[in-house]
Amino acid sequence: MRTLPVLVVATALTLGGCGVAGGDDSGTTPTGEPQTLEAATAARQELDDASATGDWKRVYPRLSNEIRSVYTETEMTDMFEVCSGKGAPTSVATGVRLTDPTHAQVKVTTTQDGDSWVATMVYEDGRWHSVGGEGLRENVRKRTPATKIIEDCRAELTKAEQELLPLHVDRAADSMRLELEEPLSGVARGQAAVLYLPSPDDLGDIVIGSGTICETV
Repeated sequence: MRTLPVLVVATALTLGGCGVAGGDDSGTTPTGEPQTLEAATAARQELDDASATGDWKRVYPRLSNEIRSVYTETEMTDMFEVCSGKGAPTSVATGVRLTDPTHAQVKVTTTQDGDSWVATMVYEDGRWHSVGGEGLRENVRKRTPATKIIEDCRAELTKAEQELLPLHVDRAADSMRLELEEPLSGVARGQAAVLYLPSPDDLGDIVIGSGTICETV
């Protein structure tokens, strides 16, 4: 069975096909980590390795000052454990470019299915930090309480366990666009999407494909 990247629309998600072009780097800082693309990439890889093993206490120091000003380490750890479970997919970080001396773009590619997206790293207090995904940044902007995020994640996990969501699949090249017939909240880039074919007998639904979500609209 082949796994594919996917897009799910609002009702939809996008898995895969989020690649970017390469770039260069320059500059150093007299103290702390170098302000280079290599250092930003290494920091991203450190964060991803910790995420893959569910070591959320190692992830927290690599989050941006903005994120850490809103959520404590305990709150972020609780959110990670509930919303991401045992850990995120293993991945490889590849430097793309420095957009300026304090911002870098790093391509993150999952090792399981090769899906990828571009993450932004910001240089603060002598270290490179992740600005977080779209969902986390939105919660930071809205100052959404950690308890509310955890509650929503638990509700979505329960819903996912109880029912399958009908959808339309538009397959193009090595990616898929999934358009759900019903709205689904709590979906974020990096999560997995699994496709099932309803079974006419009592043997259970058949898994026909899967992918890592790289975009939601």
